[in-house]
Amino acid sequence: MGLSCVSRLGKDRSSVRVLVVDGPHGIADLLVGILHMSGFDARVLYGIAEAIRFGEEFRPHVLISEEDISGMEGYELAATFAQRSPASRVRLLSCNVYQVASRQDNPPSLKVVQKFAHVDELFQFLDSL
Repeated sequence: MGLSCVSRLGKDRSSVRVLVVDGPHGIADLLVGILHMSGFDARVLYGIAEAIRFGEEFRPHVLISEEDISGMEGYELAATFAQRSPASRVRLLSCNVYQVASRQDNPPSLKVVQKFAHVDELFQFLDSL
């Protein structure tokens, strides 16, 4: 797999903002490194409080998060971003997509998507934004 800053459709990937808020530092760092080398504007944070503060300025298009980080669900973090910045159309990549998608309180600008098993699937999804 070759890394490219331009999608197969010729789209510049640098306009897609991805925030990874995850517990295992090594995995989160590796994922953000791959995304960054592939041209995406990707950042990693490890705590909810700093993610909320940083997210207000960064306004991520996609949040990749654990189900539970420091007492807050990844869904709650994504919903916070969606409510504070509805124009950003936040996508939460979650392993628990069916449970989260069935919630009645989903903000209109939040879409929940199943986490991808392979990085090529993630790139294809990000390139579609």
